[in-house]
Amino acid sequence: FPAAAGILTVGGAFPDQGVNCTRGQACQIVVRGIDLNKDTHRLALRGEGQSCGSGDRMRKDVAGNPFAALSQESAGRITFTTSPIQVLETLYICYCVPYGGLCGSTELTDYKQLAGYLDVRGAAPDQSFLCGRGGYCILEVSGH
Repeated sequence: FPAAAGILTVGGAFPDQGVNCTRGQACQIVVRGIDLNKDTHRLALRGEGQSCGSGDRMRKDVAGNPFAALSQESAGRITFTTSPIQVLETLYICYCVPYGGLCGSTELTDYKQLAGYLDVRGAAPDQSFLCGRGGYCILEVSGH
């Protein structure tokens, strides 16, 4: 005979969250989910060829990776702030809920949940342009 035994709550970040950021700026990432905790949960950024939960090393060209939460608005919303990011590409947000452990590794092993993406846009660095005085000038700026 079937009988209700209780309620199962699966905590963590919701998938498919998107964040836009400008190159050279600190990025604010608001993660939404269920049963979130700013004191123990962390996030890491990975590149295109890496997987959340894999043994791959985290991106080291993003200073401070992985990141601890800055603030918590509710059990369903916490905010992270990155250091200024210089790469021009789409990075992926891997989220760690430390059930039975800690979120402190330099590898993506503990960061199993793919929460979404961080799209870093802006102009590529070190571009130079030359224009003549008194004439029209066309600048073709490259970037992402």
